Amino acid sequence: MSPPTTETGVERDGRHERAHRSREAVVDAMLALVRETEERPTPEAVADRAGVSRRTVFRLFEDLEALDVACVERQQAEVIRLYPPPMDFRAPLDERIDAVVTHRTSVYEHVMPLRRATERFRRDSPAIERSVRTSRKQLREHLAMLFARELDDCGGGRDELLGSLELVTSWEAWRQLRDEQKCSASKGRKLLRGLLRRNLRSSGRGRPPAC
Repeated sequence: MSPPTTETGVERDGRHERAHRSREAVVDAMLALVRETEERPTPEAVADRAGVSRRTVFRLFEDLEALDVACVERQQAEVIRLYPPPMDFRAPLDERIDAVVTHRTSVYEHVMPLRRATERFRRDSPAIERSVRTSRKQLREHLAMLFARELDDCGGGRDELLGSLELVTSWEAWRQLRDEQKCSASKGRKLLRGLLRRNLRSSGRGRPPAC
């Protein structure tokens, strides 16, 4: 009687590599469909685009939320690689303003399809909601570092000024400009630069930001 066969290390590695490729293909498919339609695709559509079965999708991902999270994490990694935040904290004020507006709006244009799609179901996804809150906190901390001199000069109005800067450079502000006011990306950037300059230049020595 032949002894039972056992899985070799090579076989295990091969199986894990195939699973990894399938997982990446599913995430690629999900992101491609979202960018094309700005809607959350069905599992069947994702499976068809990835060239796998629907059963494989749910073998690789516990549920749709797990797939959503994988897509968000992939996009966050892309953003970090493609759009590193400006870190020249000693540059003149106008250069820092231009740098932060260019950075934020480039990121927002890149993530816009997925953000539009996830806004529709984000409240029902704790993982995505956590990701959004974490990203917002990081962006606020970056503003605090980039405009530290102006914030320090604002005295008691520091928190008010920082909140104003956060609002002006937020995803929500950019979406309002692009979707509701129908601004081009170029016009939107010009408007944001003007708002930031107005707030930061009126913030010296305890004066609150201009309204």
